[in-house]
Amino acid sequence: MRNVLKKKLTCLLFVIVYAFTAITGCGDSGDNPNEILNDSSETTVSDVAEESSIEGSSDKTGNTDEVTSGESDEDGQQESSGESESVNTDDSSQSETTTISGESQTTKDSTTKNQETSTTKKQESTTTKKQETTTKKQEATTQKSTEQETTTKKQTTSGGSSSSNDNLTTAEKMAKEIVDSIIKSGMSDFEKAITIHDWLTFNLDYDYTYSHYYVEETLRDRTCVCQGYALTFQMMAEMAGLEATFVSGTGTNSAGQTESHAWNQVKIDGKWYNVDVTWDDPANYGKDFNDHTANRYDYFLISDTKLEKDHTPSSDKKTCSSDYDAKTILKYAANSGVHENVAYAENVSQGAEAIKKAVEAGWTELILWYYDTTVTQDTMWTVLSNIIAAAPYPADTEPSYPPSSGLTKYVLSLTSLSDWNKIPVATTAAELANLINTNFAKGITSFDVRYEPANGVIDFSGANYNYAFMYYSTYYNSGKSVLLGIVPAS
Repeated sequence: MRNVLKKKLTCLLFVIVYAFTAITGCGDSGDNPNEILNDSSETTVSDVAEESSIEGSSDKTGNTDEVTSGESDEDGQQESSGESESVNTDDSSQSETTTISGESQTTKDSTTKNQETSTTKKQESTTTKKQETTTKKQEATTQKSTEQETTTKKQTTSGGSSSSNDNLTTAEKMAKEIVDSIIKSGMSDFEKAITIHDWLTFNLDYDYTYSHYYVEETLRDRTCVCQGYALTFQMMAEMAGLEATFVSGTGTNSAGQTESHAWNQVKIDGKWYNVDVTWDDPANYGKDFNDHTANRYDYFLISDTKLEKDHTPSSDKKTCSSDYDAKTILKYAANSGVHENVAYAENVSQGAEAIKKAVEAGWTELILWYYDTTVTQDTMWTVLSNIIAAAPYPADTEPSYPPSSGLTKYVLSLTSLSDWNKIPVATTAAELANLINTNFAKGITSFDVRYEPANGVIDFSGANYNYAFMYYSTYYNSGKSVLLGIVPAS
């Protein structure tokens, strides 16, 4: 009850003061009831201004600066004026109201700035993140493009020849390394083909286990069957810039046996020729099948007519209408320097000169291709004897091959020049007898002697031999010198 009475008394006092003020027309700021209400009114107006500012900023997002400033300023002024009219209409109250409105505006401006700053930072943050995201996407796209480009390059490169080993298969790398080492700048088509043919026949062995069919295993283990020879020749020929094909079919060997076989065709100066590297390699004729001194050119750059005497193709092939010149093949093989133990001769003096050069070069073996269409199987040994007799150094013959198309192949064993110089020399029959007697007295009953009479006449008479002996001899230097192998008589 006391509280209710107190409220009634307060209201009565308010009415009395208001009436008195209206009658007298005065009011002191200290006694003005407007000041009593000021704290709560200030807070209320400021809150309204702040709400107006927030509403203004939320209405428009496209241009925060203009929307927040205009709407909050207008709403703030209206709220302040309305509250002021309900309390007081004098100048003092208007001034106070204006002050309050100004403070509200300041609060609003501060809020707006904070919002602007916050919005700007958010925009900057969003923009930065978008830019970073875009950049990362661009980098990722660029990286993918680069990877795709690299993949494309690798795919393109692997389909053809390449100067970079990174894009080659293991087999291609192995073949390329060999091709780069044996094929020289400026070589003709023929020179490239014979160089590859000779490398294969001199470096590969035929595979009797029948387990090496492809290029990688062929070059890794240096052994293969006919398919390995043919595939490797084709790959190396193409790497050297030649056109080459792989041909499959059957072959009939010297024993009359027919079996599956593979060989090649290669284009030389616009013409196609047959090449069978396998059958040019393992020609044995009484020797070890894989003896590389058996290398030959019977199936190198030949015509269909010659090949199909013992080859029957079953796959597509080119037409080979002629044989390549045999003399050109053999001369190149002998003089190119690719094979240091091959020589070519067309007469006895050239053969003797070939032996001389081979011995002085330090060779211990010589493959001598002798081209003479008049030589037969019956006369080939006579020809060889004449060659050895004309040479300044002796040569022992290994099994040789009968003439084919005018070509005879002689395989000769040579004494090295250093060993030759260690052999004692006798220039007369008396010196020869003294050397033999001295060695026999020492118990040396088997030795070599070079008997080279100053007059070039071989004569054993007139010498006093204290010991009987037998000897074998090799005549050389046109029959004017002899190498004697002295052994005691039985």
